[in-house]
Amino acid sequence: MRTGQLTHKGIIEQPTTDTVGSGGSIIEAWEARTTAFMSLEELRGRELFDAQQKYGEVTARVIMYHQFGVTPDMRILFPRAFGSLSSACTGTALTDLGVSDGVDFPRRGDFLAEVGDELINVTAVSGGNSTAWTIERGEDGTAASTHDSGSQIKQMVVYNIIAPEKADYENNELWLLVSERI
Repeated sequence: MRTGQLTHKGIIEQPTTDTVGSGGSIIEAWEARTTAFMSLEELRGRELFDAQQKYGEVTARVIMYHQFGVTPDMRILFPRAFGSLSSACTGTALTDLGVSDGVDFPRRGDFLAEVGDELINVTAVSGGNSTAWTIERGEDGTAASTHDSGSQIKQMVVYNIIAPEKADYENNELWLLVSERI
């Protein structure tokens, strides 16, 4: 087991009933199935070539403690950038958020972030070093909650599960081929 290498806590999500938006479009709905410590390896060279011969959209491999029932219709939210809140988030209806240093986060909106147990959708980014965000609260079935100044915030990158690569029961590992959702 690669215990020392499984350093990031990711979220495995499963689809729920889709809803119809105001314009008649289908809105995907997701809910957390479980969390697990995992690692992400971008595939390169021969590994990438071999994986793409079978699954054209594969870009990476996720290795984690074995989880039964993980299927290709699920997705993984994996942390990429880390920061902290510059001020307290005192109301659950708040739609503006201050981040102390947004330099590692995307320069534009349309990404997921996690604060505590809440997922937020960042719809716009502004300010010096991208420190002012416009957000939608309580994404993917999480509840909007209050957060203290200095609370850690993480960008959560969405990876679609393409296929299991290997289930190593002896070492309690599950290897998944995934594709970053753009």
